[in-house]
Amino acid sequence: MKKEMTSELVRGILHALLIVITLAITLKTTAFLVFLFFVGVMIEVLTRLSPKIETWVYYSPLSPIRYITRPEEKSNKDIHAGFAVLSGMLVSHLAFPNFFIPSVLVLAFADPLARLAGQRLGAKKVLLRERTYVGSATFFVSTLIILMLSTYPLLVSAVVAAIATLLELISLPRPRCIIFLQDNFLIPVGVAFGLSLIPRFL
Repeated sequence: MKKEMTSELVRGILHALLIVITLAITLKTTAFLVFLFFVGVMIEVLTRLSPKIETWVYYSPLSPIRYITRPEEKSNKDIHAGFAVLSGMLVSHLAFPNFFIPSVLVLAFADPLARLAGQRLGAKKVLLRERTYVGSATFFVSTLIILMLSTYPLLVSAVVAAIATLLELISLPRPRCIIFLQDNFLIPVGVAFGLSLIPRFL
């Protein structure tokens, strides 16, 4: 259990760091995010065509993907979580540019915090899903804080945080072959869409 928590902590830190770096560079040039997206497409295609490339991508010490991929995710039958992140960021940036930053910050910090809290403190599952009450509550509070620090009003932040928590809850951890149902895609797009829509009604 301790080893799993340490591995998850390392993945969480790398998850947040890589997303924040990608965000910072994308704010200077959208071409960087587009470039990463097409690199992701190439990796998805090549790992399906070549077992050797798949082995290198998921197991080589030189591959950064190895260190951010959970053991159960190392399969060419699934769409990699990293590609879902890039896809969600790209859609959020192109469709909701004014809400790109907070939506990505939620993905960078609230998502790994929720998983760590759920693994460490959460025992009771939400309905029949893999999510825990502690993890979902952590996600909601983290999202609320991020949005309020981004200067959104309390009510707007709370409603969007609730929507994002629901999306994270209903996202499908398996199968990961449907990118639009992965939390890494739903969270940034859902937060950006919510921020664009909710203030009109409140």
